[in-house]
Amino acid sequence: MNLLIILSLLTSMLSGVLNKVVPLDSSSLTLVPVILIVVVYLIQLAMNKKIKSYPLFYLLIYICILLIFIGSFKNGMNITMIKFAFFYFVIGVLINQLTKEGISKLYNTVIILTVILSIEVFAIGAMTVATDGRLLNIRHQLMLDKQAYNIMYNFAIPILFWNLCYSRKIRDALLLMFFSITGLYFLQIKTLLLSIPISLLVIAWMLKPVSRKSLMTICASIVIVSIGVLNVFPQYIPDQIRIVTNYILGKEQQVTSDSLVYADTVVVREKIIENAKRLFQENMWLGIGYGNYGETVEGITVYSIARSNVVYQIPTVTENGIITFLVEGGLLAALVHLSLYAIILWKLRGRTSRDKTVLIGLTISFALFVSNFVQDNLNYSYWFSLALGLFLAKEVERTQSLRSSLSGDGNKIHSVEPFQSLPLSERGRASLT
Repeated sequence: MNLLIILSLLTSMLSGVLNKVVPLDSSSLTLVPVILIVVVYLIQLAMNKKIKSYPLFYLLIYICILLIFIGSFKNGMNITMIKFAFFYFVIGVLINQLTKEGISKLYNTVIILTVILSIEVFAIGAMTVATDGRLLNIRHQLMLDKQAYNIMYNFAIPILFWNLCYSRKIRDALLLMFFSITGLYFLQIKTLLLSIPISLLVIAWMLKPVSRKSLMTICASIVIVSIGVLNVFPQYIPDQIRIVTNYILGKEQQVTSDSLVYADTVVVREKIIENAKRLFQENMWLGIGYGNYGETVEGITVYSIARSNVVYQIPTVTENGIITFLVEGGLLAALVHLSLYAIILWKLRGRTSRDKTVLIGLTISFALFVSNFVQDNLNYSYWFSLALGLFLAKEVERTQSLRSSLSGDGNKIHSVEPFQSLPLSERGRASLT
C-alpha cells in the first residue's frame, strides 16, 4: 500500500509530463493509482472488517459528499462533482492507510524528484539569465507548469527545513538554498513567499518544537535580515515579484511602462474576484456546482494596463481554491471543508511534538492550504495533503494520550531545546511524541 500511495502522489506531481508522453488526459492517469488504493483498501476492509475510529472526520467527509449531491439537484451532475466526491472518499481511505513509516519514505522520494526537476530549472534559468535575462520565458521550456512546481516546492521545502533543524547537515542546507533559488528566483513563484512562512509559523506555534519566545525571535530576525538584504540589493529581486508588489502597494511610479505587463495578472485576478463575488451573491448556499464556473465567464474581458490594444479573456477557473469552494460549492460546502482544517488545529491545541515526520507533514498540509488562497491547486496533491494533515493530527493526539497514560503528566513540556540530544532518562518518553 505504501508503494501505491507514493505512486499516486508522484503521478499527480508529474501529470504534466505524463500527459506529453501518453496521449491521455493527465487527470485520468493520476486517478489510476488512486483507484487502486481504494480497491485494495476495500478488499482489506472486507477481509478484516476493521476501520480506524475517526468518527468526526468521517462525519465531515460524509457531509461534504452529501452537499455535492444535494447541489446536483439544483445545478445538475457533472464529472467534476463526481471527482470531488471521490476525492473526499479517498481522504477517508488515506487516513486509514497512511503510516508514519510510509510517510517518511514518501518524503525521501519527493526530495529525489524535486532535485531532478530543479536541475532542469536551474540549467535553463541560468542560460536565460546569460542571454536575454527574461526569466518569464523559461516556463515554456520546462517539463511542468508553474502550478506543478508550486505544489512540488510546497512539499520539498518543509521537508528540508525540518530535516535541517534536526540533522544540521550541510547537504540539507545546500538543497534548501538550491530549491529557494530555483523556486523563487528562476520560476518566480510568489505563492511560496506566503505558503511556506505562514505554514511553518502556524505549526511551530501550535506544537512548540521550540519555545514561542524563541520562535518570535527567529521570525523577527528573518524579517529584519530580509528587509535589509532587499533594500541593499533590490536588483536581485525577481522582476515579477518586485513589479507586482509595487503595483499592489500603489507604487506605479516605480514601475516602468515596459514592465507593467507583469502587473496584468493583478488586473485579471481583480476581474475574477468581481465575477466570483457576483456569482456567490446569487448562489450563496449551494453554489453554482463544481466545474460550472467556466461557463459563466464567456464574453468577460479585461484590458491590459501595459498595452491598451491587448484584451484578456478571463480564465475559465477562479485561480483560487477558496473562491472555488465558495462559488461552486456554496457557503455550506466551503464551511464544512474548512472545518476539516479547523479540526486539525483543534486536535493540536495544547499539544507538543518534536516528531520530525509530524512537523513536516502538518507544515505541508497547511502550505497547500495557504497556497490555495492564491492559486487553484485542487488536484490530487491537495487532497492528499489534507488527508496527511488529518492523519498526523490524530497521531499527535493519540501519542499525547499514550504519553499521558504512561507518565500521568501528558502536558509536561521538556525544558531542553528540541534539536539537542535529550538525556538518556528522557529519551524514552520524548520518543513517544
